[in-house]
Amino acid sequence: MTMDAGDSISAASAIVAAAAAVVGWWQAHSARRTVKASEEQVNVMRDQLALERSLRDDSIRPRFEVAHTTAMLLPGGGGRLTVEVIQTTGVPLDDVKVELFAGGRQIVPDESADSVYLYSAPGSKITVRAHLDEQTAQAPAIRVELSGTEARGTRQWAARLVAHPAVTASRLLGAHRDEHPGVTTSGLPRRVPRADQVAGPRHGGPQVSRAPDDVRGRLSNLRRGIQRGRNTGSDTNSQSSVPDSNQHQKRSGIGPGGAASAKDVPPSGAPAPKKAPPENP
Repeated sequence: MTMDAGDSISAASAIVAAAAAVVGWWQAHSARRTVKASEEQVNVMRDQLALERSLRDDSIRPRFEVAHTTAMLLPGGGGRLTVEVIQTTGVPLDDVKVELFAGGRQIVPDESADSVYLYSAPGSKITVRAHLDEQTAQAPAIRVELSGTEARGTRQWAARLVAHPAVTASRLLGAHRDEHPGVTTSGLPRRVPRADQVAGPRHGGPQVSRAPDDVRGRLSNLRRGIQRGRNTGSDTNSQSSVPDSNQHQKRSGIGPGGAASAKDVPPSGAPAPKKAPPENP
């Protein structure tokens, strides 16, 4: 069976179409592979940028630590809370906000409802004082949340700390005790602190000025007085040394030459010589 020219052309066209389809499929497959590789490269670059940003944020992140926490119990119930927080590292912050929580209850600081501070930098100390009710005064831990805006920027930072307050009793508790507490459980008399002291101001006397010029003047007067006393003492000692030596020589009978004269010293055991009566003219 022979093929005419039309059949040959149709076969050639079919072969060309099949080849074009194969080429198109290969190009599409290559394009998909290229797109996938590009996406993987973009993901790798995104992860690398995220890691660099995380490392940079970790290096400049403001960090705080609790320096001191005290809960002082009051006689009528409740107490007074004092929390000291220090910024150790990180960028400076503006408008630092401090919030305190005991369990699920918020503790309102004394300064204001949200206790906003103006500025904080590494080494800065933030002190927050608040009143505790009977329930929060017994809380074993206080949660401290800090937030602020990066100085000379708009980025927000936040930190959360846990403080364990040291519970102390107020001195006002002693006012509710009896004046004569009696004896201890072992039978010994109970000591009352400062029971024999007279009531009144602890520090009396005139107030001394602490101005720099006044302090400098008092020190100058003190130095001049000490020097004057030293000079007066040295002059007195030098003047009194000569009369003392002359009196000692007269009492001991030593002459100017340094030896005692024989006529002035009586022999041992002999009575003292009597004075001759004055002769009549």
